[in-house]
Amino acid sequence: GGKDITLSSLTSADWFTDVGGGITLAQKWFSDALTANGLGSYASSNFIVNEFYTLFSDNGGLQRFSDPNISYVNQNATGHISIGLAGHLDARVAFEDTFDQLEQMIALLSPGFQLPLPPSIRASEIVKVEYNGKTEYLYGFVPTPSGLVNLEDGTSHNATYQVGFLGAPPEPSSSEPQDVPESSTLLGLIVVGGLFTAGGKLRKSHC
Repeated sequence: GGKDITLSSLTSADWFTDVGGGITLAQKWFSDALTANGLGSYASSNFIVNEFYTLFSDNGGLQRFSDPNISYVNQNATGHISIGLAGHLDARVAFEDTFDQLEQMIALLSPGFQLPLPPSIRASEIVKVEYNGKTEYLYGFVPTPSGLVNLEDGTSHNATYQVGFLGAPPEPSSSEPQDVPESSTLLGLIVVGGLFTAGGKLRKSHC
């Protein structure tokens, strides 16, 4: 639709951004993550959500989910923009220490308390989207196996989480013939419908 779109990583300030109703991005993401992974009963407790945030942050979890890898950005004829986030099919290992510490902490106040860790945890990294003068944060909990892995650890990027939002509809294409750019020029172009496929931390284009 001819609008600039910028995708970027999160800063600590982003986590404390009010996303509505006095709720911070951190509180909303943790609550959504618990609910999406079968722990919705705990998501209603501000104490658990806040303590989970503190422990998760101390364990380096925020940094781990603040740096998204972009697989693709597509826009369809209605203007809907889809963003693929490369991530883990199972992010359980990123939450293990936090679950254990939180369970031990609450057990001191309520003996016998247990906070079961799901057999698998599905959660994407978070991407900051600036589009048409607005900023929002997108993430998902429904992965699709990518069939790919990071060569460094053999497990990262083995899933894709698709997120999206409604953007401005694409402008009508011109009926006049267009010059075909040289191959070297193509490297600098990003085409709507498949804006880019390489992973990245900061991307800017037009949608």
